Amino acid sequence: MRNVLLPVLCAAVPLVVASATVGAQPLGDWIPIAQSQSETLLMKRTAAEIYPDGTRRALVKTAYQAPQSAGGIEFTTTIARIVFDCKKHQAKIVHTDFIEASGEIAYADDVPDAPYSPIEPDSAPALVEQVVCLPGKPKKKAD
Repeated sequence: MRNVLLPVLCAAVPLVVASATVGAQPLGDWIPIAQSQSETLLMKRTAAEIYPDGTRRALVKTAYQAPQSAGGIEFTTTIARIVFDCKKHQAKIVHTDFIEASGEIAYADDVPDAPYSPIEPDSAPALVEQVVCLPGKPKKKAD
């Protein structure tokens, strides 16, 4: 199941920059960043963090218009924790929740040692990278 989300999230689907309203999708603390006919890509407003090693982490939600199926699991939403190496234009997905239409987590995939992969142009991670990799200050290390 480890590789299920990577093709789903990294698929080069025609996404356009999303407007402030996304149909009936409740936004809450999520900012829409791209939208296609089949899915909406959102980023958690407070989740982008810069670490002392220069990597950045973000929570990314993909809300699908129709149920998706992968590895025998049916879901309508994924929430992925993505680590970006902005200098090398690489990213890795270290955790993914596959969420059913009811809001229940159908499957959680935790891969803390996932390898970095190059970010493909015109992919969902490329859009998120544009937001996450803006210049900023590193997060201070907690004592």
